[in-house]
Amino acid sequence: MTRPRVRSWWTGLRSSLWFLPTLIILSAVGLATLTVWLDQRGQVTPGGRQFILVVGAEGARGVLGTIAGSIITVTGVVFSITIVVLQLASSQFSPRVLRSFTADRSTQLVLGVFIGTFTYALLVLRTVRSEFSDYTRFVPALSVNVAVLLALVSMGFLIYFIDHIARSIQAETIIARVTGDALEVVDRLFPEPLGAPAEVDEAAYLEAAPIAVVYANASGYLQSVDPDSIMRHAVNYDLVLRLERRIGSFVVAGDALISIIGGNPVDLPFDSLRNTVTLGAERTPEQDVERGLIELTDIAVRALSPGINDPTTATVCIDRLTEIFMTLGCRAFPPVTRRAKDGVVRVIAPRAEFEDLVSRAYGQIRVYAASNPAVLSAIEMSLQRLLARLPARRQPPILAEIERTHRTRPEVRA
Repeated sequence: MTRPRVRSWWTGLRSSLWFLPTLIILSAVGLATLTVWLDQRGQVTPGGRQFILVVGAEGARGVLGTIAGSIITVTGVVFSITIVVLQLASSQFSPRVLRSFTADRSTQLVLGVFIGTFTYALLVLRTVRSEFSDYTRFVPALSVNVAVLLALVSMGFLIYFIDHIARSIQAETIIARVTGDALEVVDRLFPEPLGAPAEVDEAAYLEAAPIAVVYANASGYLQSVDPDSIMRHAVNYDLVLRLERRIGSFVVAGDALISIIGGNPVDLPFDSLRNTVTLGAERTPEQDVERGLIELTDIAVRALSPGINDPTTATVCIDRLTEIFMTLGCRAFPPVTRRAKDGVVRVIAPRAEFEDLVSRAYGQIRVYAASNPAVLSAIEMSLQRLLARLPARRQPPILAEIERTHRTRPEVRA
């Protein structure tokens, strides 16, 4: 499995609602085993003052049963609240922001603590024994007290969760989270500052006729490419390879994925080369800088719809787009041509251009804000700020977008 594929798998695992709670449940199983073992070893006696709660077998069953029953009820309420929040975020903002909610560590932690407490109480409950002829009395005093402590901790987490969920559904909070994720992707994919343009005839490589083609055997979005693996294939087989799809593009089974435009592709392992790219059901942020921009644009467009009619949220999205492009516009985009260690061009990888990103982000908002002068003014102000701060090489698409926005104004169209 290639590194980008592993990274994509790990990101999806961490962003799921079940992974962290599962780890906490396993920890609760281990804690229950430990405390019961200490009770059985007699290393802690129930007669000491250090115990807050000292009960008999029936009392222990009652305490543990009450904790387990109440905690699983509260857990159901927490799950219900979470589902309602997901539905609200999907309908009011964008379905694409759901990943940030499921990846929220606080929500995962709260769910894990509640289910872990329930698991602990249930496991300890089964060890409590009354004195009968077949077996001796056993009351795990330490374990019961730990269960009470976990129940109190769970109540604290419930109060925290209510406050956290009330804050997390605010538009500004969601937009700030999406912006933070987008800036993290920019820092990872474009770490170098903007420098002199590369003097390479990229068009010749992009337009070259292929000698052989690697086709997709499944449909999905191009999530990532393993640059080391594809470069290794090109060097080992003395080839020049060209990726036919950009990251984030939708690929249909049978579409061209990789073209061989140089060398002799004899005995080339096509399946191995096909595995250097990862296809999936959705776009992911690992190598897709456009995804964060799409999320902000979707939120702004949804806010401008007649059903919601919230131009303030659209303005907040525009402010955050300014922040992202202020960073992105000062970073060097990776070259289309990738060279091996010997300096020979081996891989051609199409990229998202700065002007395409600007047009995609501001263009859709501009169309839906055509009848809203306040939002159009916010777009123009954002573009003017970018124009004043970005290098000269980045200014032409900004100027073009300013002109389009100006022509969109109702008084100009009239």
